[in-house]
Amino acid sequence: MNINKWLLGILLIITSTLHSQNVIVAQEFFENKSHTFSSTNMWRITKDYSFAGKSAIWGSVPHYNGDSIVLTTPIYDFTNYSNVLLRFYHICKVSPSDEVRIEFRIDLLGQAGQWKPLPFASYEGNAKNYNTRGFNSDSYEEWKSEDSTILPEENWWKQECFDLSNYVSYDKAQFRFIIKKKNQTSDILPQRAY
Repeated sequence: MNINKWLLGILLIITSTLHSQNVIVAQEFFENKSHTFSSTNMWRITKDYSFAGKSAIWGSVPHYNGDSIVLTTPIYDFTNYSNVLLRFYHICKVSPSDEVRIEFRIDLLGQAGQWKPLPFASYEGNAKNYNTRGFNSDSYEEWKSEDSTILPEENWWKQECFDLSNYVSYDKAQFRFIIKKKNQTSDILPQRAY
């Protein structure tokens, strides 16, 4: 069976003021359900791969080419902050031929702007080839891209960080996590829950 999943653990949006004090504007454990889903049957909250004792959210790659699933955060208020970091923990056991991306948009006076991918220049993590291919099972050795049937392990969680100070500081912003089916072959059978 082909395991094509994206597990998200804690989502933190951290800002800092001029005095270099970190302030957590939002911390999402996916148990308070402040986020929204498209294709709700393709996302599920699970304790099977909990992170720091909290539930994770598990997104499955859609079965048909071109289909996407989306997890959208609430709007966060950064109007008082000059520095904004987006941090999250994840396991991305997704084929390199599929697409996993994160987008943001600015909320101007209650009017939502256009969705844009997080700029590559804002990425401060260590995922291999992120700037050309985004996140996938090839991003880290532990994710074992050579074998799509291996189930993730607890020690696979990786922290990612994006410095979005040049893009969302002094504004209100929203984020979304997207999985899009792009390769030609698909495991149409129901996938095993883990």
